[in-house]
Amino acid sequence: MADELHPDAQEFLELAEQGPDLHTLSPPEARAMQRKLSLPSGEPEPVGAVHDTVVRGQGHGVPLRIYVPEGDGPFPVLVWAHGGGFVVGDVDTEDPVGRALANAAECVVVSVDYRLAPEHPFPAALHDVYDATAWAAEEADRFGGDPNRIGVGGASAGGNLATGVARLARDRGVPEGPAFGRLADGDPVEVDGETVTPEDVSRSRADRFPVETEPKGR
Repeated sequence: MADELHPDAQEFLELAEQGPDLHTLSPPEARAMQRKLSLPSGEPEPVGAVHDTVVRGQGHGVPLRIYVPEGDGPFPVLVWAHGGGFVVGDVDTEDPVGRALANAAECVVVSVDYRLAPEHPFPAALHDVYDATAWAAEEADRFGGDPNRIGVGGASAGGNLATGVARLARDRGVPEGPAFGRLADGDPVEVDGETVTPEDVSRSRADRFPVETEPKGR
């Protein structure tokens, strides 16, 4: 067994030692620090396609990032919730995970940019992941997914949300009907009476996480 840490792990630990403890920071400060530590450097792992989209949740838009593997579908679909103690994390910091899962499992990954606490207390995040799962079940064929093979998963706090969504789906069933708006391929969609575009989603994410980053490739 090798005694040396992987260079990526070593770099992460060195960066973490340079900053304050996460629990001593305000939520916005913690998110900024977490992004600084977690945003990938270098070229991202290639996948077949990546789409940023917004779906209508319960009175608001829920941003998603969809990873489609190479090859011919339809593929199984995994709705994925990032970790971060329900307070930090987003689809950008989870980007390497989404890409790796899509390639390793040969599935479509729907990564959910759910609302964060404390600004949005429980059950806001749970509702967002549930609504994303319902949308994926309705619209799977639009992005090469198989509506009969849908799973939900997550890391850390995201695993908690995935468990909750699975129980909700068991108890309620996945909603049917045109209840979810869609923003894809550059087309605007009406959310809460307002027109939302992909540029609006990008600006919203930048406002919430004002950390300078290099644009990622797909």
